[in-house]
Amino acid sequence: MNNFPGDNYGMEEYNSPIHYNRDWSIGTFITKQNLNFYEGNVVKYVCRHNKKNGLDDLMKAKHYLDQLILLETHK
Repeated sequence: MNNFPGDNYGMEEYNSPIHYNRDWSIGTFITKQNLNFYEGNVVKYVCRHNKKNGLDDLMKAKHYLDQLILLETHK
């Protein structure tokens, strides 16, 4: 078990939902890559879209990507 926050909630049903059923944790990846809020949400929603909310998750990912583009545009 690693020591990244958010990887162990103490409840198995919350620790391994079907849309995150893979050999690696999205939260761990986001933390290890030092992604900001917007970048992390893009990764999260794209990775889970085909197992959870489909187009709705892709639209959420697009929203966060649009926000990230806006921030980068105004640097």
